[in-house]
Amino acid sequence: ARPPHDTMGDFRGHKRHRRNDGSHMRPMMGGRGGGRGGGPTPNQELMEMREAIIHCNGSPEMLRNLAGLLAHDLPSLTEPALKFIMECVTELPVKTPVYAALVGLLNVRVPEFVEEVVRAAIEQLEQKLGSSDPDDKTRARLLLRFIACLPSVGVISAEHALECLDAIVCGAVAAADDANPGWQPRADFLVYIVLAAMPWAGGSLSAHAETGNAAEIFDVLLSSVEEYLGRRSRGPDPASMTFAAADGRADDWLEELWGRVNEVRKAGAVAIEAWQVKSVPAVVEPFAEEIAAGSVNSHTPPPIAVPKMTFTGAAEALAMFPVRPRLRALAQAQTEGLWEAGDWGPLERYVAEEYIADTLWAFEPGFRRGAVIPAAEQLGTLPLPSDHPERCQFLVAETLFGEMLALPRPAHPCAFYHIVIQDLCKAIQSFPRMMAKVVGKMFSEIGRMDLEARERLPPPAGAPPPLF
Repeated sequence: ARPPHDTMGDFRGHKRHRRNDGSHMRPMMGGRGGGRGGGPTPNQELMEMREAIIHCNGSPEMLRNLAGLLAHDLPSLTEPALKFIMECVTELPVKTPVYAALVGLLNVRVPEFVEEVVRAAIEQLEQKLGSSDPDDKTRARLLLRFIACLPSVGVISAEHALECLDAIVCGAVAAADDANPGWQPRADFLVYIVLAAMPWAGGSLSAHAETGNAAEIFDVLLSSVEEYLGRRSRGPDPASMTFAAADGRADDWLEELWGRVNEVRKAGAVAIEAWQVKSVPAVVEPFAEEIAAGSVNSHTPPPIAVPKMTFTGAAEALAMFPVRPRLRALAQAQTEGLWEAGDWGPLERYVAEEYIADTLWAFEPGFRRGAVIPAAEQLGTLPLPSDHPERCQFLVAETLFGEMLALPRPAHPCAFYHIVIQDLCKAIQSFPRMMAKVVGKMFSEIGRMDLEARERLPPPAGAPPPLF
């Protein structure tokens, strides 16, 4: 029997072996020869620490052992340990809850080190928010997700996390107030990364909001989001529409995400379980007692200042902050269900799309870390729900095509997406059938498809060769 989250899976066992022995990450960690007398050199010890943090899989035993080893070596290795943890937070998108749990366990033994983690997270978030590097936009989203998870492990209070989230939304509202040329794409991005943290942290923030003044801050945060949405221009950028709207009315990517979060928010007011997302591992639960003991060491993060950015116009802003790619070729029932009780909720599809896009980003060939594991292998091990494997494969196929057909340009070369799709078809026997349904649906609507997007699609089986 496969593990509970094995929904894509015929190469899971092989890939897990490669991950655990660390062979796929060796190029970025240097040599492993011994020092004089056969003992490890200081540099080797640091690399072994880094390797242990990278490969922490979130199991209770591994997390406890790793936290104990790191606590033993601190504070003498504070600087490298801090660097390695923050590197993993910003470069391994699927494992945010794992590193939040690790920091929560460290907070019990070495709170002074965790205070440095909190400070570094805020400082790096400010830096990424002011950067024009496309990769830094992804890192800013991951850092904010990590910060939003810290109240669930007793590292910071819910009030402080919510104040950080609210400061970013206020930055978007301030941009709307100033109304400088091209303000909306970047302001949309700020609101997006706040909403993007909710599937991972909305439940814990809502639960903590029952006490203190967190409830008021939580309401203010979501009210600020609603205020912002009411002030922006609704509807997609015409240059980013892969398909023209069939009824003349195109939905808005940010409004869709807000609708999903707000649907869960309303259900969560009745039952907190509504915030549970099957794709987000409940890593923290086995450590409830330890984390409760460490919560007395709760830290106060420094206030965050959202850097302002100016643009010459909408074209420059949209090039720097494009809309989030989406493809809705199949019916909702095929890809996520109808949000019925006991089935997938509104946030499940969004989390799956984030996992897929972030995995492509992290393991695209030529990525700065020198990782050599193909992205297709990583996609096959995502913690997607195991109760509906067909839905998961439809989602992977639809999301891959949505990323490949993104306008005005995809995040990666089209050939990369072709190779990933090819590898998935080879590795997973049922995937070609799911992908064929997505492709067939797209070709049935090709009259509404943007001409640039048509050029990126492979021709259907049996199609005649091009005339020129």
